[in-house]
Amino acid sequence: MTISISSGVMSSLLPQIFSRSRNGTVHSLFEQSFNIKFEEDLVNVNREGNQLSSFGVNIPESNIKAILSTISVGDLVKVSETKMVIYSRAGMIFELETDKFSIFDTTLRSVDATPNRLSFIYHVLQQSSIESKIGLHFTQQDRENPGTLLKEKPGSQSFLLALQHFVGRGMGLTPSGDDILMGFIFMQKLLSYESGMTLSFVDFISQKTTAISVAYLKNLFNGYISECFVDFEKAVVEEDYISLQTTVETIKTIGHTSGFDTLLGMSLGISKIEGKTEDSFIWKAIQYQSF
Repeated sequence: MTISISSGVMSSLLPQIFSRSRNGTVHSLFEQSFNIKFEEDLVNVNREGNQLSSFGVNIPESNIKAILSTISVGDLVKVSETKMVIYSRAGMIFELETDKFSIFDTTLRSVDATPNRLSFIYHVLQQSSIESKIGLHFTQQDRENPGTLLKEKPGSQSFLLALQHFVGRGMGLTPSGDDILMGFIFMQKLLSYESGMTLSFVDFISQKTTAISVAYLKNLFNGYISECFVDFEKAVVEEDYISLQTTVETIKTIGHTSGFDTLLGMSLGISKIEGKTEDSFIWKAIQYQSF
């Protein structure tokens, strides 16, 4: 039996993925979504109403429930520039007519790091109570690395080693250390800061952590972000205090602690851009988790 799905929304990155991919397999299953692994890419299929991933497509709830009830990890997926077809070993075929889906622009657009903008972002992050739910238990070395990131020159060996230390650390599909890196790198890219990191850093990451973390970090390096970070970017551009607060609260809802970890990384990023070599706000968050 074949079910066609003609309604949905997808990241503006997906046409690129579909143009270079042909066959993939179901990679991982969750309560409201699943991931498909192609040779070089990951695609997340989620329920409409949930946050759209930088590598995501969201479809109606009834469709996602039907797919999740029949597919298994390893099921074949074929893709073209007009559709994505999932072949369930239970006998069902699901055709996602992606050429009929709407496109959500997930492109990261950098802005100038003006003093007012930096102060505006930092103040909102300070009020976010991120210390209440950081997922990474900070060892002595973990506690030293944020200081190294703030003090050392971007691109220097000590700076890159401090970044590398966080890769893959912690539990979960996106370990807490990776989420901290996501926030740190996102903030620097958003505010046009030269971090000294290159795609070779992504190559290093790909060998040290989960496929899902690699997908998020690789897409960030290539200039694509998830929906809530697009909202964050828009609020920063417009210097809309209320919208930025709302978006920070949305980020907190990501995963068990992923959102809080990402906000810690963003706080590190903004402090680095401001030239702070120490930050009591960040130290409070780290020390809170270090016992």
